[in-house]
This record gives sequence, structure tokens and C-alpha cells, in this order.
Amino acid sequence: MDIDVTNHRQAILKVLGEQGFTVSPALPVKKTFDLRPADEIGRRLWAIKAVVLWVSFEERDLASEKVRLYVLSNGLARYLSRKETAILEAPRDEANKTHVPDVGWSMEGAWSLAWILGYTPAPDHSGFMIDDERIKTIFYNFIPPITAGFMEWLAGRTPAHFEDVVFMEDIFYCVHNAARSAVIGRKETVPGAFDPLVNGGVIQERRKALTWALSPGVNWDDTDVST
Repeated sequence: MDIDVTNHRQAILKVLGEQGFTVSPALPVKKTFDLRPADEIGRRLWAIKAVVLWVSFEERDLASEKVRLYVLSNGLARYLSRKETAILEAPRDEANKTHVPDVGWSMEGAWSLAWILGYTPAPDHSGFMIDDERIKTIFYNFIPPITAGFMEWLAGRTPAHFEDVVFMEDIFYCVHNAARSAVIGRKETVPGAFDPLVNGGVIQERRKALTWALSPGVNWDDTDVST
């Protein structure tokens, strides 16, 4: 559906301005969004967990066959990015040694997806990387053990309202714009402690998850995160 975010954009710009972000006044306020079905959002979240498990645990601690069964039985393969698919196809020892940084970026988007499905608190737009405690909470408490049934878990979730997801996406869209501007040389567009590349990368991943959730029919890798 066609959305005009003019009213809440003004409130967002006021708060971000007080925090030290300068957002381009030319950003469009008209968007076409619909919220994906909750089961798609949930399967994407579970798909990220599969990759996290593949990379974080060695064979002796969690058998590869169990992770593969988790992906297959819950229909997660189509919700993996191309890079994540390659990671799951890599030998386990190689994944353990070389792909931890890749999975770190996926974790950032997981916070946004979990929030849409009822996890609190909402994703933070300060740009700080997700910490170990939140990773444990999302991947081992909010998402159940790999033996759990997906539809039973989903039935217990209370998804965020469409309007709230649109509002959250616009916050990250604006911060992402400020970070991109800083990357091309206008350093004054972000707070002094905000690293345009590192913190901006965190913002991009959390924003991508929100934008993907509002873009039914679009593959993860094709999600538009332009600013």
C-alpha cells in the first residue's frame, strides 16, 4: 500500500537532530509498503539462527546433520542469503574458522526481525554492535531450541503493528542516510562518536531487515537499502 510518512518524519528528524544526526531534507516521504506474513519473518529469523549454529559450534558439540535437519524440516533454505547458503555448504571446520565475522552482520538484522515478532526492546539506532547478552537472549531464549516446532512457536508471538514497523524503518532509513553522507565526506552529519563505516554498517543491517519485512516478494539479497 502507498504510505506517506510526512507526519512522523518530522518527529523523527527532531529527535535525530538532537542526537547529532543530520538527515537530507530530500529523502522521499512516500513509500509503498506491506508487512510480510509473520511466518516469512519468523523463518528468516530461524534461518539466521541456523547459520549462527553452523559457525559457532564445532561438529563435536552440535552435529552438522542436526543443523541440516533444522533447515530442511522448517523450510528455511529459501530465506537464506546467497552468502549464508555458501556458509552452510562450506565444511564445518572452515565455517568455524573463517565465517564468524559474516554471521555477525546477520545477527544485527536478527534483532529487527525478532522485534517485529514481539521481542523487546526495539532495535537500537545508535549504531553500537549487538552485545553477547542480547545475542543469547534472541537466539537461545526468544528463538527456541532447534527441536521445537516452528508453527507452534509462531502461534505464541504477538507481531508489531504495521504502522509501528513503518515508523521504525523510517528511523533507520534516516540514520542510514546520515551515515552514508558522512562516508562521502560530510562528517558533521553524524555524532562525533559514530563511526560512519562500522556503526553505519550496523544501521544498514538492522534497516535492511525492517525494509525486507515491509517488501513482500523481494528476496533478502535484493532488498533496496539505498538512501
